[in-house]
Amino acid sequence: MKIKKITLFLLINSLAFMTACGNNKINETTAEAAPVIDNFVEAFGIVKAGKLKNITLDFPATIKSIHVSDGQKVTLNESLITLDLSNYNKQLQDIESEYKIAQLELQRIQGGEGPSNQKESQRLKNELANKKKALNNSSDPDLLNLMNELNLAKNAYEDAKKDYEKQKILYNQGAISESDFEDMKRKLEHSKNNVESLNLSIESLKNIKQKEINELEKSLDLTSANINSSNIGEAIQNQKINSLKSELDSLKEKINKTFIKEDKIVSDIKNAVVYEIGYQEGDIIDQSKKVLSLLDLDTLIIEANVSEEFIKDIKIGSKVDIILLADSSKEYKGTVSKISNMAIKENGETVVPIEISVDNKDNFLRPNFNVDVKIYK
Repeated sequence: MKIKKITLFLLINSLAFMTACGNNKINETTAEAAPVIDNFVEAFGIVKAGKLKNITLDFPATIKSIHVSDGQKVTLNESLITLDLSNYNKQLQDIESEYKIAQLELQRIQGGEGPSNQKESQRLKNELANKKKALNNSSDPDLLNLMNELNLAKNAYEDAKKDYEKQKILYNQGAISESDFEDMKRKLEHSKNNVESLNLSIESLKNIKQKEINELEKSLDLTSANINSSNIGEAIQNQKINSLKSELDSLKEKINKTFIKEDKIVSDIKNAVVYEIGYQEGDIIDQSKKVLSLLDLDTLIIEANVSEEFIKDIKIGSKVDIILLADSSKEYKGTVSKISNMAIKENGETVVPIEISVDNKDNFLRPNFNVDVKIYK
């Protein structure tokens, strides 16, 4: 019995020793396995257009009709907006007529048939007095027209404010939907913008009239000088002609744009998306506010932020895999084209902005799509 116990004890010890040796070998094998190192850096990015064009106008015009909507894709020379150019055309015709009359007057002066210095001086004084009176009393026809429009716009704005307050009470009581209330807010904002736009147009017209007065005062100063009357008349007329010519050329140049065809604003980009239309039909264009923007779809890039600890692993020319969140089955190839020389803070983390060109763009890729990128070291 004692021999059996000793034998059993030795057998258990042998098994324990063999198990311990086996575990040591497994641990040694695990410790000796080489660590797996990724050969790429991951980041999150957004699709952006490398080229964005803001369409602005610096001449009088009104929105007649809008043919596109925000987010719509357009092609080269496609019509976007039709303009009412009646005010612009009238202004152009008035200056052209005045310019031709001034040239005929110069011919008469050079031929010795021009008015005397005294008559010219009196004419300028009368014209100057009339223009000053018209400006001070706001009796100029163009100014009166704009001021009448402003009064109507102000009344419309006051009515819109009253309607808004009524709608606000109804909305708070749950009597109308949020959509109806938002429509009322947009109408109020539109009325306010119309008043501001007309105020700017009035100030702009007043400045033009003041410039005309300044030019007349200069001409009057010349006639008052003690020089030969014929030379004075010719000098005055040449000055007037040059001023009108400059004004005429400037006005014509304002409409000589690649995005304007006759009375239409068109796309001057081959493959674009309309973005941020700032007006509605019937609006008077504010020269300080853009009409709309165009995103060039042929210049799409990826903007991404790389954590500062990984920026050392990438360089200009690094290859990139681009995976769209909109369709993960689509895979695009790209190349790092730009690395910012300055880091920024984003959500408490220090990152470095980079840009990635897309090698195989297609029609599915859209601005502001979210993407995951793998940047290979």
